[in-house]
Amino acid sequence: MARSKGIWLIYVLTIEGSYSQNLERPAITAPDTMQYWISEPETLDIRTFAIDKEIRILQLDTSNFEGDCLQYFKDVAQRTYKAIIKNFYEINVPSDATDDWLGGRVKELGLFPNAKWTTLDFPLWLPEECEYSSLEE
Repeated sequence: MARSKGIWLIYVLTIEGSYSQNLERPAITAPDTMQYWISEPETLDIRTFAIDKEIRILQLDTSNFEGDCLQYFKDVAQRTYKAIIKNFYEINVPSDATDDWLGGRVKELGLFPNAKWTTLDFPLWLPEECEYSSLEE
């Protein structure tokens, strides 16, 4: 199945957090992540919370965006998370990328190999072997 090609930004944070408890602490087991999926049809801001095993997904409207969208979101991540970013990865994802390709790519980068396409057609990396659920807001 052909997917949307895009650029996947993964920020591994030094904390583990809980959205519902409004809690952040140094990561012990698995870190939180901040991820962007930038593709032709959409741009998504994805945040994983390791304590509650939850994912927050925001669809960003970039239809009237002027300038370098990729650089803009890199700058936003640096301004917002600079003090807690442990590592940053940028992956160019082709439209024919499979779950195996995604898992292999993150493994090559030294990350835990738990990456897959979601039902919403964006790649997601999780820092542990565990299912995360979407936050209901």
